[in-house]
Amino acid sequence: MEPRPGTRLLKRRVALKVLASELAGVAPSSRQGSGGLGAYAYEQLGWRTAAVVGEDDYVGWSLASGFVAEFCSLEGTIVKRVWVEPNAKSWAPAVGRIPSQPTASR
Repeated sequence: MEPRPGTRLLKRRVALKVLASELAGVAPSSRQGSGGLGAYAYEQLGWRTAAVVGEDDYVGWSLASGFVAEFCSLEGTIVKRVWVEPNAKSWAPAVGRIPSQPTASR
């Protein structure tokens, strides 16, 4: 998915930055920030289907992709993805578009 023109991109990737010969810094990506949530939902909560709601920008897509990749790798199914305009005052309309009993279509 290509970003919309004018969308501010936050390009944070895991990068090893050598600050001195004995010191280095690492910056995690947004995707890594949601790491572990997919496995938690699948293994601990027993979810087999899920819906994803996120901001419609680079950071939102990246955060969602961390959850989706892990959840789906464990045989989970994402039944709906809903994107919210960045800086929206409320996510309630987006959450309202998710069915209360999502069904997977495989």
